[in-house]
Amino acid sequence: MTGRTRLAKLEGAFHGTYDWAEVSARSSPNNWGGDYPKSNPPYRNTPPHVCEEVVVLPLDDTARSKTIIEQHGSDLACIVVDVLPCAAGMIPLNPDYLTMLQDTARRHGILLISDEVVSFRVHYHGASAARGFHPDLVTLGKVVGGGLPIGVVGGTSATMEAFAPHDSAPVPQGGTFSANPLTMAAGRAALAALTVGEIDRINELGNYLRQQAEEFASQVGVAIT
Repeated sequence: MTGRTRLAKLEGAFHGTYDWAEVSARSSPNNWGGDYPKSNPPYRNTPPHVCEEVVVLPLDDTARSKTIIEQHGSDLACIVVDVLPCAAGMIPLNPDYLTMLQDTARRHGILLISDEVVSFRVHYHGASAARGFHPDLVTLGKVVGGGLPIGVVGGTSATMEAFAPHDSAPVPQGGTFSANPLTMAAGRAALAALTVGEIDRINELGNYLRQQAEEFASQVGVAIT
């Protein structure tokens, strides 16, 4: 879609076991660098070009991340974002940070990919909608398969044109388990059960658990996050 090959991602964010997406997912104070986060290999003998093709952004640091994106803007095909980073404490990204990502990406023609494999379930229309984030592509899994293995990619009509037509698609796709009938049935049933009211009820339970845990921890003098 862009004619570019490099991607950007947030330091400490996990997006599945895919080489480029795993870069710097497990950074530590020993290797995460200074003002510019290092692109750390995810496993032993990672091909050097993998790390070279990934630009790492400091999570929730609006000013530094904007500077880095601006420096690499003409090379970046996409920025992969989890608005509720599952491997980085599940702390919601700051609204100002998300706004900066959107504005800067649009200005440089960079696609935004929202990873909602875990976070989709926080809102009837997904985590991006709940946070006012407008990605070009969304990746889904887990709950949308009703407990069975699944991976889903969706997005704007213009972006999804990359997968069509099937006989001459810029990005061919398919596989042994594509549109598996059992997973499709289970996923449809799960999503039909996750009504607006049901998601509100689940979120209320989560809020109650957090509130009670924090209150009790405060009473007994235990630090908690």
